[in-house]
Amino acid sequence: MSKQMLVTLPFVLLLMDYWPLRRLQFEQERESNEILEKNTAKRSEVFRLVLEKIPLFLLTMVLSIVTLLMPINASAINFDLLSLQARLTNAIVLYLEYLGKMIWPAKLAIFYAHPGNALAVWKGILCGMVLVGISAVTIRFIRKVPYLAFGWFWYLGTLVPVMQIVQTGRHGMADRYAYIPLIGIFIIVAWGLPELMAKWRYRDKFLILLAGIYFPILMVTTWNQVSHWKNSITIFKHAIRVTDKEYPDFALTHINLGNALLTERKTEEGIFHYRMAIKLKPDFADARHNLKIALRRYKLHSKSQHDN
Repeated sequence: MSKQMLVTLPFVLLLMDYWPLRRLQFEQERESNEILEKNTAKRSEVFRLVLEKIPLFLLTMVLSIVTLLMPINASAINFDLLSLQARLTNAIVLYLEYLGKMIWPAKLAIFYAHPGNALAVWKGILCGMVLVGISAVTIRFIRKVPYLAFGWFWYLGTLVPVMQIVQTGRHGMADRYAYIPLIGIFIIVAWGLPELMAKWRYRDKFLILLAGIYFPILMVTTWNQVSHWKNSITIFKHAIRVTDKEYPDFALTHINLGNALLTERKTEEGIFHYRMAIKLKPDFADARHNLKIALRRYKLHSKSQHDN
């Protein structure tokens, strides 16, 4: 209940009123009088369903304001850090990035640097067109397959608070942000796959075969991913291997790895990563400060060995 995206809970409950609770029905009658009566009743029902959730909306609004005004968050928020275009482009592209990682969870990392203004606008436009297209299809079939729209808009909506449109750090995305939003996609799969294959003669055999292939693969990838979390050195080295390295904010990964190496007295390696951080972000004061400490320690160690 402490997840940021749960501020969207009132909206999720409204989705649930339509499906699966079916407290809200969208139907039309042929006769004009019946249509008018039906539409009036529909508006009244919508108003009642919204009204009962007003306490939750108020609670959400208050907690959101308090969260943004907390010193630790207020100091992290910088609207001048990135342009609105860069933030929106990144947010739109991430909707498809998270879906891709759900299907094939590869190249997962502890930190993904925000691409900033380096992300091409055309990628955002293309991904936006895909999202609009999928949304249009779900709305088109909302009566026939309501779980499709329910799951899709669950996914779209619950990701909004963590899409970094309001930039609260140097990261562009985080795997943990997808836990709750992807429930919507899993709902689509859980309801849609059996319905899609209902009339297929070999459905059971196919599903068993699919599970027999896909799940063991996921188990192996999970085992491999967990192996990178042995300590700070292994997890940050993994991040350097699998994520984009050209973005300036990726300097954070190098400085964190440098700190971990310095703690383990691997000073030369630490110096290398501090220098990499400075190369990516020349004005990174922490990297320069830590490099100074590492160089001093290296010189003292070298002098000590020479004297011995």
